[in-house]
Amino acid sequence: MWTALFGGYLAALADQALTFAAMTSVPESMVFRTTNLSMTFLRVGKAEPLKIEARVTSQTRQIISTRAEFQRPDGELITEASAQQFLQAARAGL
Repeated sequence: MWTALFGGYLAALADQALTFAAMTSVPESMVFRTTNLSMTFLRVGKAEPLKIEARVTSQTRQIISTRAEFQRPDGELITEASAQQFLQAARAGL
């Protein structure tokens, strides 16, 4: 049985992967939140394992930009995602 992946599920995975990428460059005194998430669906994804690679593409004092690619096992790119995370100082006790 061939089952296509739900786009909302891929968006949730993208948000998580992009968040993990952003976490690699956040200073300890800062917290962040996603302010923009963009998805581009290129091909149909099947209910099978995916390779997901996410990385930081740029960073300023207040914004971290990230990008991710989703590939099927055959290497075909099915989805691209990008996000921006807003940085702010952590409050005491957080």
